[in-house]
Amino acid sequence: MPAATAPASAAARLERLPFSGYHKRIFFIIAIAFFFDSVDLGTMTFVLGSIRKEFGLSTAAAGLVASASFFGMVLGAAVAGLLADRFGRRPVFQWSMVLWGAASYLCSTAQSVDALIVYRVLLGIGMGMEFPVAQTLLSEFVPTEKRGRLIALMDGFWPLGFITAGIVAYFVLPQFGWRTVFALLAIPAVFVLVVRRIVPESPRWLEHAGRHAEADTVMRTIEAKVMRSAGVATLPPPSRL
Repeated sequence: MPAATAPASAAARLERLPFSGYHKRIFFIIAIAFFFDSVDLGTMTFVLGSIRKEFGLSTAAAGLVASASFFGMVLGAAVAGLLADRFGRRPVFQWSMVLWGAASYLCSTAQSVDALIVYRVLLGIGMGMEFPVAQTLLSEFVPTEKRGRLIALMDGFWPLGFITAGIVAYFVLPQFGWRTVFALLAIPAVFVLVVRRIVPESPRWLEHAGRHAEADTVMRTIEAKVMRSAGVATLPPPSRL
């Protein structure tokens, strides 16, 4: 009696999928979230002068305010991998968006330099969590041959975020002040609802976590969407990875 053939892995099933509109949709959703993150980070460049004037900051104190988010990013990046491996890519990606959105709003309410620094650190933690998890999530959905190109393209959304931060500051800062700028930049965090609705958990991670039934369910959904998007009736057989 022949031995039973082991089912194909999620990685093998993902790799055999033709690149389609579904992959592009996943890419743009993750890249847009990445873009919003960089907008928030770039904003400090344009509002620091107003903050320094309001609180009467010295050059050293202003530098501390400006660098607080980078300190938070180090912390966020340090724990992102551990959290993503423990709880999944998708929830950590969503938590990071909620965190930087909430912290951005809190920045708009800061009544002291100390409070502002704390809020900037929190914002940085959210950003530091999102950057590596966004790249991991994207890389686990797209085929290997497209992975490098798409991650590089997503990184291109970073300077676009800084440009957008400058545009927002140019129109909002003179009329409404730096607090309004931060309050407005908290709004894109609601994009997490789009992520929650459209981006599934990585089937690679589900399989690695031993949640094979869930991984298979997600893969079946992805395969159906790719077939519909690519206009094909069948998929090539998965290779054994």
